[in-house]
Amino acid sequence: MIAADNLRKTSSDSVYQHVIGPMARALEDYDKAAGPGVVVKAVSRAVNSSRPRRRYAVPLDAKALIFLHWLLPDSLFERLLKAALR
Repeated sequence: MIAADNLRKTSSDSVYQHVIGPMARALEDYDKAAGPGVVVKAVSRAVNSSRPRRRYAVPLDAKALIFLHWLLPDSLFERLLKAALR
């Protein structure tokens, strides 16, 4: 996958090296990613709206993560993300 390869290539000397591998694997294994049509639909809604919102979270899993980040304390949310990237 392009994103995972680029992450590995551009982040080899990063202070975040310890999370590069797990994040790249998550990007490669994410076969349920939304297609470009989801983003096109959100952009179309924004462009055609008389009062566009500042943000459009797409797809549904992005909305779920935003909600969890709002709901949970930062430390718990970060532990959840860390566990998901193992």
